[in-house]
Amino acid sequence: MELEILREEAKKKKSRVILAVDDPSHLNLIERLKSLIVGVKLGVLPIISGKAEEFIRRERDLYFISDMKTADIPDINIKIAEKLADMGFRGIIFHLFPMSLDEAVKLLHKRDCDAIGVAMMSHRNAVLFERNFDSLVDYGMKAGLDGFVVGATKPDYIRKAKEMTKKPILSPGVVKQGALPGEAIKLGADFEIVGRAITESSDPVSEAERIVKRERNFI
Repeated sequence: MELEILREEAKKKKSRVILAVDDPSHLNLIERLKSLIVGVKLGVLPIISGKAEEFIRRERDLYFISDMKTADIPDINIKIAEKLADMGFRGIIFHLFPMSLDEAVKLLHKRDCDAIGVAMMSHRNAVLFERNFDSLVDYGMKAGLDGFVVGATKPDYIRKAKEMTKKPILSPGVVKQGALPGEAIKLGADFEIVGRAITESSDPVSEAERIVKRERNFI
């Protein structure tokens, strides 16, 4: 576990980019970008569009992560996790603050699926995460999470998470929210999640190439 498939793809492609797809119309970019990215993080809209499963089944070499940021009671978390694993997701992102993941994590591990917890979001008003960061990470470790999301715009928290967990760190907020490509990697993150900078570009392939090239200065 612990995102082993992502690590293998990163070595093979010399890339640390996970493509964030939050608009169903951008799903078709996956095939064009698959030689440059190590995984795909699908948001709520692509997942509920009914098209996500088709792409997951088609692109079996890519690591697909569900980013519905599930945050419910234990019984519902288990049902959601089971459904997403059935769809073919290899990783599922949860919010940690309900502290309700223990059983869902056990289920996912039986399904060879990774559980990833949000320890720090990337937007500027994530003050509740800042105040409770240590508690969130501590709970995630006790629950047996395989990795953590820590915003690329929060450098101090990337360093801290690396010290506290030794688990893989996925960092969103690259380019559009102000973090430069490769900066999170330099600070200790394992992967950078990049969405709009690529999906909204007039030349997505060239933009992805530029980001991967800059990342390689730090890996």
